[in-house]
Amino acid sequence: MNNSGKITTNNHRRDLLAWHELTEREQDQFSHYMITSETAGEPDYTPRFVRYKGNVIDTHDGPTVVDHGGFQWIAFPDTYWTADMVRFVEDEDDHEWYVICGQWTSSD
Repeated sequence: MNNSGKITTNNHRRDLLAWHELTEREQDQFSHYMITSETAGEPDYTPRFVRYKGNVIDTHDGPTVVDHGGFQWIAFPDTYWTADMVRFVEDEDDHEWYVICGQWTSSD
């Protein structure tokens, strides 16, 4: 992944979800999470998941941080040419964290 691509986003605010807020089907995608979690089987209330384009992304599993357009994005590559992107934003009024999601496409 390189910085020469383009990130397309609608800048829609997406709230972070905790493990217990995911459906059973969504939790099944992250079966390793409860096994390796520090809580070892206890519900984790840390908001770290986000729903985007019909999928759930674990924002703590982002392998790559990319500086793009003056913002730090976490990349979740789909292919060599595309990646889902997540950017953390703090609300100025209530100081709660949320994310902005986008789709990176290579310009190559």
